[in-house]
Amino acid sequence: MEGLLIHALLRGLLPELPALNLGLAFPNEGTLAVLLKGQSGRIFNLVLHYRPPNPSLVLEEGTLLGEPKTPFQRQLSARVKGPLVAAEQLKLDRVVFLHFAGEKGFVDTPPSVLVFEATGRNANLLLLDEKGILLGVDRVITQEVNRYRELKPGLPYTPHPLRQAGPENPHGGRPKGPPGEAPQGGGAPRGWGGPGAYAGAGPPGGPHAGKPPRGGRARPPPPGPQGPCGGPLPAHGAF
Repeated sequence: MEGLLIHALLRGLLPELPALNLGLAFPNEGTLAVLLKGQSGRIFNLVLHYRPPNPSLVLEEGTLLGEPKTPFQRQLSARVKGPLVAAEQLKLDRVVFLHFAGEKGFVDTPPSVLVFEATGRNANLLLLDEKGILLGVDRVITQEVNRYRELKPGLPYTPHPLRQAGPENPHGGRPKGPPGEAPQGGGAPRGWGGPGAYAGAGPPGGPHAGKPPRGGRARPPPPGPQGPCGGPLPAHGAF
């Protein structure tokens, strides 16, 4: 599922928020349906097909049924409570954050966040607390699988690497890297309390940036662009 399709769906969902959470259903082991009543009075399902290879996010009318079928689904049923108060997309990438307010009762249920990564063969669904700590994961990712991005309960959530456009990737798409390793980069939506940078990212230029070569002094940097009178050009945006 492409980021632009997700963006269009969220544009239709946002006017209905906050939406009353009428309950969760699990039609199969890889599907979650949240029955919502929006601000317009409309009742509909927010359906997440979160297993590879073809994840999707859709709005459906009618009644969907199904009891939890996996330990993770049982955790979702117990922990995802209260109104859906916000739905955010990670830039225009295929990652969605669904914020639930929690509910008061005999035993209070605190707020939670569902993170849906609709990233093809790497698709996943994650449950976070309001501080960005992983409470549950459909597909656990260990360091043996991805040394940059570990996803398992108890760890801070590491955002999915963004598919950014650049000189070597003019049309966007996931940057290329060594087989089996995730590229660095990424971030969480503005205002969210979780980590905002990809784990393992370092300063530009690598660990040896700015150090002189062995046996000699560091070379001076090349001169910058010159203005019409021989002086340096003003900084971008300066007048």
